[in-house]
Amino acid sequence: MAMLVLFSTVSFSVDIHFCGDTLVDYSLFDDSADCGMKLLSDSQEKCPMSLMKCCTDEEISQVGQDELATSFHSFDLEQQQFLLAFTYAYIAFLRTPPQQNVPFSHYSPPLITYDRQVIWETFLI
Repeated sequence: MAMLVLFSTVSFSVDIHFCGDTLVDYSLFDDSADCGMKLLSDSQEKCPMSLMKCCTDEEISQVGQDELATSFHSFDLEQQQFLLAFTYAYIAFLRTPPQQNVPFSHYSPPLITYDRQVIWETFLI
């Protein structure tokens, strides 16, 4: 969900420079560098090669979303009541019941008594 919010709000642009049909340069967030054909055409104005416009620049831009959440006051009364009831029910569901205190958990058990007659094998007949 966080990635969806991140990618929906980020704006970026890609500048691409083609010389003929060949990709010369591309750039994210900045202008792409040209191939130098513009400098060549300025120096040789009468050359038929300079009259051909073979270089093209393309810009692809993605405009992100500016406003993410609607304000709370735009909800009507029924929606506010529903949100309040839902939040209360959700918090009440997640609340754990109180732990019961066991009063005898820290006491040790009584000592084991042995049947001495059986241990010593002395029986009265």
